[in-house]
Amino acid sequence: MKGRDSMKYLYKITVVIDDDKVLRFQQHDLNAIYQTVRDAFKDCNFKEVSDTDKELVFVIEEGKDSFSEVGIVANSLYDSWLAKYLKKMEWYDASDNSTEDILKEIKDFDTQYGK
Repeated sequence: MKGRDSMKYLYKITVVIDDDKVLRFQQHDLNAIYQTVRDAFKDCNFKEVSDTDKELVFVIEEGKDSFSEVGIVANSLYDSWLAKYLKKMEWYDASDNSTEDILKEIKDFDTQYGK
């Protein structure tokens, strides 16, 4: 990643699209799906630091505590038309050195409390 090891961040979200599923379903252009994910982050304090389209990486730098934007972006992607193509979405929180599987967390919440 562009400076992945050297970049100081507060929050990081990684997104992996299931390219095989996109190509198999033939409903959407693969590049358009990646652009849609990027567009979801563009109006927030997230900055893209991806090296490739295989794993999209977005960070909020230290000093920009925009915790709510993590939930806003994650839920908007999960609730959108492209959710069926999300293979992985993880959130890294440098403040407590934790990692969460966002897709699992949202599914578990929906199962327990309803959508």
